[in-house]
Amino acid sequence: RSDENSQVSIPAICGKAYFSIRNGKYSTALESLLNLNEEDDYHLVIILKMVCYAHLHIIKETIDMVSIARTKLANFIVKDVVSSIESLIDLCLAMITYDQGLYDKSIQLFEKV
Repeated sequence: RSDENSQVSIPAICGKAYFSIRNGKYSTALESLLNLNEEDDYHLVIILKMVCYAHLHIIKETIDMVSIARTKLANFIVKDVVSSIESLIDLCLAMITYDQGLYDKSIQLFEKV
């Protein structure tokens, strides 16, 4: 689907990125998401970027996305997914703390998930 400006819609880009992630192509997924602005309050963009950064071991950006995701979590419309998103946030944070050599903290986060 596309809008009036002949640009691909955000849901279409997110769908493509999701399937790239499912196939382990995190760089490809992230590349398609980088032009999307997480300030647009589109929660899926934030979550997908966070997952990509964590899997690519990009520490600073993962931490930034974790902070944004936690902040915006209260605004999620579908409240049923909040606990799942919290777990995903903790999982991404655990991956990054492991990369930083903070093994005890990483184990605590993994156990929390």
